[in-house]
Amino acid sequence: MLACLGGTLLAAPRANADDLDATREQVTERTKGYLSVLEALRAGESGLRLRLEPALVSSGKFDGARIGWWRTGISVAGGLPLSERATLGISPSFAYEQLVSKRSDDFIISAEGRDSDVADFIDAALNIGADYRFDGGFGAEIATRASVRQELGAAFDEALQIGGSLAGTYRYKKWLRLRLGVGLGTDIGDGKFRISPVYRIIIKPLGDLTLESSGLGGSAEWQATKKLALILSGGVDGTQYKLKRRARPPAGLGDGSLQRRQTEIVLGAVYRARKWLRIAADLGFVVAQELQVLDQRGRVVDERTDDSLSPSFRLRFEFRI
Repeated sequence: MLACLGGTLLAAPRANADDLDATREQVTERTKGYLSVLEALRAGESGLRLRLEPALVSSGKFDGARIGWWRTGISVAGGLPLSERATLGISPSFAYEQLVSKRSDDFIISAEGRDSDVADFIDAALNIGADYRFDGGFGAEIATRASVRQELGAAFDEALQIGGSLAGTYRYKKWLRLRLGVGLGTDIGDGKFRISPVYRIIIKPLGDLTLESSGLGGSAEWQATKKLALILSGGVDGTQYKLKRRARPPAGLGDGSLQRRQTEIVLGAVYRARKWLRIAADLGFVVAQELQVLDQRGRVVDERTDDSLSPSFRLRFEFRI
């Protein structure tokens, strides 16, 4: 039986998730880190990039509770050419996130009677990477990442995740780019290091059409005009947040982690308004999502799912300096 968080009834802790489930968050974590580094390496060709992004990450109904996840983020990407073959990239980012629950009598309820016993969250990361281009289209890339994703008031050292990846790359003319390697990183759920594959494939079958697959997702981008690009993407995302210290179950949530997983299809558009300004808007449809509370050992003590269709929305402003 599922738990009433903060109440008196909790499910018995389950065994640790299997290796596939435990690695899913790490695959998406290192993919995010790699893509951030990639933006920095690209920025080295055209200057610094500053991004501002307000977003409704997800919304759904979990056993009577209406949950919305709001995010406001800022990130910078910059590259430094070290030679004709090597480039160094760096990308710091910060986001403030809010979990808003309504009619939550049976989910994340607090003893004080507030809508939610969960405070706001922060998501900060520093990504550093480099690439080196050999002859014949081959190359190598290395990416490192340190991130803190936590509820306000949680212990910083317990929320810290570190990781990185090393991969070989190959380019064939303008229509194929391939990256394949391995990544190593920690997991908030139990703090263990795990290895996961890291890959990225880009194919341009037509001059205006680009197909891409990386991590647990993929996209198709059509350059409709010189200024407008239309994008269809989708995939699975897994994100973990360290919780602050509370009374342990059944009196409270404890001090483990909150985990959000969702499968989403996104329709997006990117408009180049000026040489220095790009505006992007995404309308997403979350087809399945799950919220879990894990204890310090990574065992699930409560989980809720929503299989109904729910919306998400993101707006991005990118300034090139």
